Amino acid sequence: MYFQCGLLPQHIHCLSFATSVFHAFVHKWSCQIMYNPCFNRFWGLSNGEGLERLWSFLACLIAINHVSTCLHRLLNIEWHTQYFSRMTTMANVEWLLQRFQHATDVFQQAKTALIQLSQKRSTKFPFISYTSDYLQQQWALE
Repeated sequence: MYFQCGLLPQHIHCLSFATSVFHAFVHKWSCQIMYNPCFNRFWGLSNGEGLERLWSFLACLIAINHVSTCLHRLLNIEWHTQYFSRMTTMANVEWLLQRFQHATDVFQQAKTALIQLSQKRSTKFPFISYTSDYLQQQWALE
């Protein structure tokens, strides 16, 4: 819509477009690759789900805003997005703490496994132990 109306021409270089996975089923596979957020810069690991959640959350405003004035529409959207932002921020903090704890646990398990591995001797060559240097050499040979 913005392109058709000629809006934002000076800012078009700042925009990047992405589409979710369902697009591939109704269009071309090449679009899926070209516009997949996971394959494009600056999207991080986003798959667009956060924006879909926001639209879903704001869907209740469609009927209300249909008969509202412009100012009321903007205020409704602002209040709802502020509330959504507060709720998702709290949920994200909890999620981040859980993921951090999980990452810490996995790190400790990996560290323990590497310590145990470094104390073992190779079954093929008993005079070689699995040191960090040895494992890095093997990795380079792969």
